[in-house]
Amino acid sequence: MAANPNSSSISDSPAHDGKWSCCHCGTQHPLFTQQGAHPLGALSCSCPHKPCGECTLAGSVKQFLSISAEPALVQAPVPGDDIAFGAVCAACGLSWRVQEVGSKRVKKKASHQHLLARKMGSMRRTKSVAALRQTAALAPIPEIRVVQAEDVRVRFCGIRCSCGGVTDLNSLCFKMEGEGEGRLQGGKQWSTTAEFKAKGHGGPVLLLLGGKHPNPLASNPVV
Repeated sequence: MAANPNSSSISDSPAHDGKWSCCHCGTQHPLFTQQGAHPLGALSCSCPHKPCGECTLAGSVKQFLSISAEPALVQAPVPGDDIAFGAVCAACGLSWRVQEVGSKRVKKKASHQHLLARKMGSMRRTKSVAALRQTAALAPIPEIRVVQAEDVRVRFCGIRCSCGGVTDLNSLCFKMEGEGEGRLQGGKQWSTTAEFKAKGHGGPVLLLLGGKHPNPLASNPVV
């Protein structure tokens, strides 16, 4: 059986993704992330102790403590990737990647303004609204595409290991940074045209109706 790369010491290991420190003897061990059900492999120390919630992690592998009752909400992975969270069995040291509970993902709730509009009825159109609609028809608003984050429900406790152990609140839970982060890169994506650029779109001054006007988004940026 091949030696587990996570069982070597920091001094004689190649480039690693992180490290964990044993809370009993203080020895530091390198961590190497991988795909599959066991993202950190099996962790072991020179002393008899196995990783627990009192041990510490460093590097791109961070210790994770859920602030919500289980099933906990964590970031959804990029389609095709694995969830970047896991827990370590305190009995044998084998790491386990958490799995999504069910298939329902948590999204932003839909607006109920259409129900309110149905009760109030249609409002009388004014000249100003009609003028705005006519202006909007002549100069359409640039397309805005928003990438909305999703969360998934997972369980860190109750993972049954192949050795017979079961993870609980005292288990070492972790998050692997760098996995699944491409989903949120860029956030909102803005598109424009040469015509809108000529009118100052994206700049501090807008050229509208033959005059110059300060761009309110440039002077009061939205954060």
